[in-house]
Amino acid sequence: MLAILFALNWVYEKYFWWDDLETHADVLNNLRKVEQEADVLYLAESSNSDSPLDDPDKRSIHEFAASYYPELKFRVVEKGALHARIYAALIENLSKESSIQTVVVTMNLRSFSADWIHSDLESFLSKVELMMAPRPPLVNRFLLTVRHYQRLSEKERWAVIHEKWKNEKIKWPYDFEYDNIYDWDRGMAEKGWYDESGEWDQEQVQLGTQFIKNFGFQIDAKSNPRVKDFDRIVELCEERGYNLVFNLLAENSEGMHRLLGKELLYLLRQNRDFLKNRYEKNGVIVVDNLEAVPEKEFSDKLFPTEHYAHEGRKTIGRNLALRLRTFYSDKFVEQAQE
Repeated sequence: MLAILFALNWVYEKYFWWDDLETHADVLNNLRKVEQEADVLYLAESSNSDSPLDDPDKRSIHEFAASYYPELKFRVVEKGALHARIYAALIENLSKESSIQTVVVTMNLRSFSADWIHSDLESFLSKVELMMAPRPPLVNRFLLTVRHYQRLSEKERWAVIHEKWKNEKIKWPYDFEYDNIYDWDRGMAEKGWYDESGEWDQEQVQLGTQFIKNFGFQIDAKSNPRVKDFDRIVELCEERGYNLVFNLLAENSEGMHRLLGKELLYLLRQNRDFLKNRYEKNGVIVVDNLEAVPEKEFSDKLFPTEHYAHEGRKTIGRNLALRLRTFYSDKFVEQAQE
């Protein structure tokens, strides 16, 4: 029986596995294409290369960073909505023959929020993770067939998110009228926002409520699964001897301050400090871009994505390049940027 299963797995892996990966976990195929030629591997979601249609410079964040290191080969694996759990699975799948020296992992503060952790894309991402699991490929395909992955309905998903928004309390260092996302969000929606002419501005109200829902939290090291994901990345890179960099993305801090005052900025900075302190003490480089990009460089105006016009991507790429001098000081070329 074992011999038959072994033979079936061999046939599946040789003739069908890679096609299934392209359908359900193409990021692993993409990793296989670059891992033998990269010096620096950049793992990202859409922030790396998303750009406005009229952007005069379409270079991605990793390409801006790479322009400072003409002797190094930067390669990227990216896909919209990826987060640290999937990055960890990708790193775990790197072959021992990989040429990679340094792994740069996108650290998106919004991905620590309940809205992202329990997003409607988790079923898709759970399929990706399942197909990359360190098991015989035929077993993974069987588990996919029987739908052995996270499958919350829309109603179940929103019930979990609303429970988090209502019951996870915010601890302020001073008195503030809201101590949870749910009430704060409702308060913003009811009080609204008025433009310079005194007219109700629904777009700004929408943006303000989205800021609250996506950043109005305090990271709990014990209960936030994203912390465990990043911890796993640190563990994997230590085991394999990779240099590790967390590239903390810029958020629209100017817009948050304009619409919501100092309170949301307090939480934003507190979470940034928590992540820097946690990982820098373990020798990880954390590139702090959190407030490095002005509001005008954010291309999405109604939702707080990490999508930037070229000056924003250029700034983040340069900040990353400067920190990479820790490993490649002799290969850094200032004039290569232009």
